[in-house]
Amino acid sequence: MAAIVRAYALYMALNWEFDFTLHDMAHIRRWWVNLILSKMTHARKKRCTSAMSEAFKEETKQQEKVQNIGILMLPDAVLLEILLHVVLEEGDAALLNLSLVCSKFKSLVDTDSFRKRAHFCWLDSVTK
Repeated sequence: MAAIVRAYALYMALNWEFDFTLHDMAHIRRWWVNLILSKMTHARKKRCTSAMSEAFKEETKQQEKVQNIGILMLPDAVLLEILLHVVLEEGDAALLNLSLVCSKFKSLVDTDSFRKRAHFCWLDSVTK
């Protein structure tokens, strides 16, 4: 949460448009740290640089763990609900697009039961 507040403060101070997302926070933090380090004296900069290097390594490890979980690790029932919402938002073209993403998506959206469910959910949303 503090990173977001700092990002808003930075953008306000520089009179920039708020065009960042939560995914940009790691890059903004690194930029902020590099900006601060560039203004430090040599001895203090060396100590801070090594400490920040370790912190960034740990952050990278944490991000890799999150990325390794992936959407394909979700149970099929959960994945079906997500894919159903995608099809309802994007229409019939989403069925083809999802089939091209990976074989697991293809096996889930190519079933008659999924297509019927998507069609009935769409009909339900149109009639209400």
